[in-house]
Amino acid sequence: MEMAITTVAMLACLQLKHYVVDYVLQPPWILRGKGNFRMIGGYVHAGGHAHGTAPGLHAGRSRIDACHPSRAR
Repeated sequence: MEMAITTVAMLACLQLKHYVVDYVLQPPWILRGKGNFRMIGGYVHAGGHAHGTAPGLHAGRSRIDACHPSRAR
């Protein structure tokens, strides 16, 4: 049951991150640059997703390792 709660919490955090990066933190110059490899906007947008995803996955991994000590490294 604890693993299910951790999984749902991680998914909720990732959904929140997706909303924040895609709508709240996206000025027009990033929106214009998405889909064009010659403009920096898409790269900044992807970086925002990466920076938002990494802490959430790290926290989830720590929680999973705490629940299952045999899997800890």
